[in-house]
Amino acid sequence: MDSLNSNTDQKKPPQNLYEMVVESASESIIITDQKGRITYTNPAFTDTFGYQKKEVVGQKIEMLIPKKHLTAHEDYRTSYYHHPKKRAMGVGMDLKAIKKGGTEFPVEIGLNYIKDRASTYVIALVNDISERKKLEETIEKAEKTAMMYLEVSKAMFLVLDKSNTIKYINEEGCNVMGYQREDLIGKPWVNSFIQEKDRKDIRAIFEQVMKGSTEVGEYYENNVITKGNKIRTIAWRNAVIYDQDNQPSMSISSGIDITDRKNLEKLKDIAMLEGIEAERKRIALDLHDGLVQSLSAVSMNLNALEKDMRTLPTSRSKMYHTAVDLLLSAIKDTRNISHSLLPIKLLRFGLRNALEDLINKTNKTGETQFQLDCTLKEHKLQDFVEVNIYRIIQELVQNILKHSRAGTANISLTESMSQLILKVSDNGIGFEGTLEEMQSNGIGMRNMVTRVRSMNGKLTLDSTESKGVIVDIEIPL
Repeated sequence: MDSLNSNTDQKKPPQNLYEMVVESASESIIITDQKGRITYTNPAFTDTFGYQKKEVVGQKIEMLIPKKHLTAHEDYRTSYYHHPKKRAMGVGMDLKAIKKGGTEFPVEIGLNYIKDRASTYVIALVNDISERKKLEETIEKAEKTAMMYLEVSKAMFLVLDKSNTIKYINEEGCNVMGYQREDLIGKPWVNSFIQEKDRKDIRAIFEQVMKGSTEVGEYYENNVITKGNKIRTIAWRNAVIYDQDNQPSMSISSGIDITDRKNLEKLKDIAMLEGIEAERKRIALDLHDGLVQSLSAVSMNLNALEKDMRTLPTSRSKMYHTAVDLLLSAIKDTRNISHSLLPIKLLRFGLRNALEDLINKTNKTGETQFQLDCTLKEHKLQDFVEVNIYRIIQELVQNILKHSRAGTANISLTESMSQLILKVSDNGIGFEGTLEEMQSNGIGMRNMVTRVRSMNGKLTLDSTESKGVIVDIEIPL
């Protein structure tokens, strides 16, 4: 029996354990009686308020309340004693207390109560939240500053949640899009404001951003649909907003409307290309109507002397015929150069016939055999488009002949309701590198990219070593 009592006593906490917990608590603990008089404070109270226990025990709790809140506090205290209940710490109230010396500071207060036969006692747990308030004020000030910057910035700022829904757009963004803010917030960005042909690519970029798999600030350009179905081109830089668990929660994008700049670049491209074609035409006509005619006249005069050449020694006659052959070859080469500079069939019979002529001639002389699949409709395209498409294919054919070591190559040119689709592929050696690197290494590739850009087109290039090259070009009509 004694043994049993001994074991039971060991399981019970020591009588002074609860007092030890209260005394060591980090929160200030104040106990008041039914008349609002302080009956107990713990050591943390002294650290927070600056009063020793003997200075406050027996005093009204209102000695710790700012004067402007005294009346309200007395009313609340009276009401609380009549209907006591547990109140969690803080509960969103803006509370203040006074330290010894009169310094006012923000606090959080949680309330509980205990009753005995004689009275009701209130237990107040008080936290000094001065540092937290300073931090909150600093954060709030930073947020206000950031929001003010976002609103006055001449860049558009767009915040999307994980589902690609617009959570925030600044004033400049509203101006670019042509809508009021309330007309944009909550709308799905991609489905509402991105052209259908670009949605797949934009979703892929968004997913990469949200996964953190793209570099912060990485640059993108894409078209957006603004009010009235107008198209604007925006240059974006994207970043990720992380939640408290350090998980991506939203994306924030800053965008600059570069539509006018793009249009100016396009006009410059068109002017440059038209200038190039005009110069080619001039040189071609000069060769055809000038040099070729002069060489042909020389050839006719030499032919007129052929009977007289029979009286010359064999060696002299042979030299004469060699000169005539070289002259005829020069006339042929000059005509070929002239036709290359100014493809007559393109001007007279259209793009399909000109391409068929180009491929037929190439297949007769080149090691690579080209297959042309051209399903263009019968109507003629704009001259600028036809010339550019012809020049692009001409450049690609030359690149394949010079660099690919391909046995075969395929050229496909089709027309849909809204665009031209050009695909050129070969089974050659391919290469390692990006389109940008290709442009830096050759003027032909730069000119091709310029031609595509001048038609608002899109060019993609796919190649790996030993697997050939695939070039895809889409031109909107």
